Amino acid sequence: MMQSSIQIALTGSSLSQEVPPISTVIEVPKTGPFLMDRFELDALTAKHEVIRVALSETCEALMRQAAEIIVANQGGVVKEHRTSYRVDGEVGHFSFPTYAVWRGRR
Repeated sequence: MMQSSIQIALTGSSLSQEVPPISTVIEVPKTGPFLMDRFELDALTAKHEVIRVALSETCEALMRQAAEIIVANQGGVVKEHRTSYRVDGEVGHFSFPTYAVWRGRR
């Protein structure tokens, strides 16, 4: 019996870089009750990875921009926090750096 397959590939670009293509191959059995469920799950998994990358980079850019606006108006230096901000969202877990404005000793 010959197997068929379906390949799903998602590509795109984010604020700072080309998002690496994310793909999955689904082996399609000739018979089986869960064919559509498997296809849907694999498609959503690939789509969510692209969304996580885009959200992470967008949030980082917004945090950096907010800190740079404060520096431009009030002085100081933008410093990245040591620990990234972690999010558990509908598309899964992702994280992004956040920034503070440092003005020297207090």
